[in-house]
Amino acid sequence: SRKVLVPVAGTKSARAAQELAANFARSTGSEVICLNVDTRQRVPYTERRMGDTTPLSRAEPALFDALETMESYEVSARALALRGRGLSDHVARLIALGDVDMVIVG
Repeated sequence: SRKVLVPVAGTKSARAAQELAANFARSTGSEVICLNVDTRQRVPYTERRMGDTTPLSRAEPALFDALETMESYEVSARALALRGRGLSDHVARLIALGDVDMVIVG
């Protein structure tokens, strides 16, 4: 099946992209990959928490919101949380690997 990548960050424009991706996926039977990228080199000491060792712990609110959106549209979706590089580098890598067929950015 086709895979649609939608970067999510919890912003208004990212939420609009989520809605567009959900609509597209529902009408085409595609799967949505919700991507969040933490580009910070280091997590500031004051922001560290026990268990804050994975990109998912920083991305959880935005990804949860995106997955809820996909569920409300009855669309198959999965979350992907990555750290480092820039968003465009990760998107380009996923496209080059053939992991996605379309990208919707807000």
